[in-house]
Amino acid sequence: LPLCFLALPLPLLARSLKLIDTPEHSLQVAAQQLSSLVVPGAVLEGPFAHALTIENDIRPTYFTNVANAEGPTAAPTHLIVERPAEPQVFFDAYAARGNPVDLIEIFHVFGRPLLLLRFRNATAPRSEYEEAIQAMLSGETQAAEETFLKVLEYDPYCGAAWARLGQIRSRLGDTDSAFGCYIAAVQVDPFRVQAHVGLANLYQQTGYSREAVRHLERALECEPENDALRETIEAMRLELSAPAKE
Repeated sequence: LPLCFLALPLPLLARSLKLIDTPEHSLQVAAQQLSSLVVPGAVLEGPFAHALTIENDIRPTYFTNVANAEGPTAAPTHLIVERPAEPQVFFDAYAARGNPVDLIEIFHVFGRPLLLLRFRNATAPRSEYEEAIQAMLSGETQAAEETFLKVLEYDPYCGAAWARLGQIRSRLGDTDSAFGCYIAAVQVDPFRVQAHVGLANLYQQTGYSREAVRHLERALECEPENDALRETIEAMRLELSAPAKE
């Protein structure tokens, strides 16, 4: 896809500029993005489920655990939790209980990384975004790319899809296209850490280290407890401040 087609249309850009880039709005942005990643009617559980489903068509288990006229209690299809200190132990624990989960995406809300997980045993249909993630994990790059593009045709505000597409284009060596994808991602979702890091890597590769640092700093604002990211920024700052070698 040529870079010119990756530029945000003016209405989308105008909308993105209205977003107030502060932690207080990270919850609103995450809720908006979440509705693009799962099918309408998905049932979400976890400590952040209610807050993230107020303004979309996703249902928290808080409302589905009570028997009502609509029928039996709906089983949760997805789980959203703060990223555990030992992710593999967390995944293994769910698998040991016979209810394994798969990682779909990561959001950053109030400086916390939240994992969106799908219960592998859920019978609800997968969204196109989830199908694209599965293709990406299976090494089916072309299928993943085509499906992410379908997601964006339906919803050009899906920052996660822009970021994933940028990741694919970057791996394929299409730097210009990757830049366009990542820029689109952070315009619609300024808390999309993956896109900020992706932009930082591209800027670093093309010799624009100061711009790279700025995006890493933005990523750190979204995830302030990321020590590895902080150390990388400090190392890059030292390198930028060092006298030029003759």
